[in-house]
Amino acid sequence: MASGMRMSNDPEALMKARLRKAISDVEDTAVTWTGSNLFGKIDIDFATNGGKVASEAFREGTEYAASVASKAIEQALDVAVSSPVWNWSSGGARDIVDTGRLKDSLSISVSGGDISIYYSAPYASVVHEGGYIRPYGNKKIDAVYLPGRPWVDAVLFGNGPVPSVDLDKTIGDAIDSRVR
Repeated sequence: MASGMRMSNDPEALMKARLRKAISDVEDTAVTWTGSNLFGKIDIDFATNGGKVASEAFREGTEYAASVASKAIEQALDVAVSSPVWNWSSGGARDIVDTGRLKDSLSISVSGGDISIYYSAPYASVVHEGGYIRPYGNKKIDAVYLPGRPWVDAVLFGNGPVPSVDLDKTIGDAIDSRVR
């Protein structure tokens, strides 16, 4: 993953499904309809048991689910980087950690329902995608190829040697815990 590159995950579809369930559980007396005819304006307000309207509950639920998901992603990324399953240029497999700088450079932020993943180590991209480097920056040494070890892709999309994080389940469980 390139230094400065961000990946986002939008749980909107799952949130909508969970919100539909939550709305179906709202008592009829909490629903307010305003409108005069089929072609006029119709406003629908769903109040939850806590007195919040559904849009506020949806926003809070989205933020909470994204926060829970970000913690699950962070744990899975740390495990992935430390797992001795990544191909190495000299053959065999090993973990990605040498000094710990790459692992420690992880930053995950949540804004509303968006989750951003960022690695600030300047070599994060070449470790993730692979490429040629000059060891220790020495221009007198021949370039060495490092195979890509796409740990972020493996965790988010399940196409690698480490388990992917089940975001549908993680987000769904977080929403369900708030809907009840």
